[in-house]
Amino acid sequence: MRITRHHLYAGAVLMLAAGVKAAPACSLDGWSRVAGAQMLSTGSPANGHRRYQGECGMHVSLDGAASGYVEDKSPSGETEYMARFYLFTGDAQLGPGDWVDVFTAYRGETSPVPELTVRLTGGADGANLRLRAANGASTAVGAPVAVAPGWHGIALSWQRATSVNNGRVEWSVDDAGQDALGGLDNRSHAIDLARLGAVSRQGGSGGLDFDAFDSHRSSPAELLLAGDANADKLVNAADLVSVIREYNGGALTPGQPDCNGDGTVDRADMDCIAHAIIGW
Repeated sequence: MRITRHHLYAGAVLMLAAGVKAAPACSLDGWSRVAGAQMLSTGSPANGHRRYQGECGMHVSLDGAASGYVEDKSPSGETEYMARFYLFTGDAQLGPGDWVDVFTAYRGETSPVPELTVRLTGGADGANLRLRAANGASTAVGAPVAVAPGWHGIALSWQRATSVNNGRVEWSVDDAGQDALGGLDNRSHAIDLARLGAVSRQGGSGGLDFDAFDSHRSSPAELLLAGDANADKLVNAADLVSVIREYNGGALTPGQPDCNGDGTVDRADMDCIAHAIIGW
């Protein structure tokens, strides 16, 4: 059964006025709570926002000391939790010692305790993602995964222990499986809410973008198909046509037009889709 599904907008509301379609309405109203609203914004490319899927995306500012995030309270005592989201890192400036928790799932709601976290860290050689999970009274920390500036798809699968110390978290970045955190002492734990954005942070400036959050309790939250601009789960000539139309001022595509994940939809994405079609 699916827990929740958010695309970071409350629906693409299209209205006809003299035969012209209005811009889609981008909103964070579908979330249980918005914290640090002054650091958050959502919109379409026409508003200067990046998006990976559909018309809208969410931007989180890292300028200043505050944090901003959206919260989902639909999980309730989950013993299995699977989530997926997309993160754009290209506008963030994170130096050595700077970090941002871009996703955290918690146990409890009144005084929530972090159960599962994805942390983006800065460094002299670039940014890294690192998985963190509660392990008894301590925290298990995974190996760093280097990420270049751009969109990155992150998928997580958390399981509570069924016997002594066999809890586990598996995850992937850009569809590449990463080292799991196993042997976790979390038999009495559960997941009751999740937060996405700059959940907690130390330092940094610029901003991060998020899109296509999806969470489940019993089936994997799969990554999307890059270049599937018309959202038919295929990459073919129809997607190339959709991206060309958008690039020339037509309607925004409903799928994933940013084939190369660089944060813009342009001629490079047309080349990326063309190469995917012919198998280069």
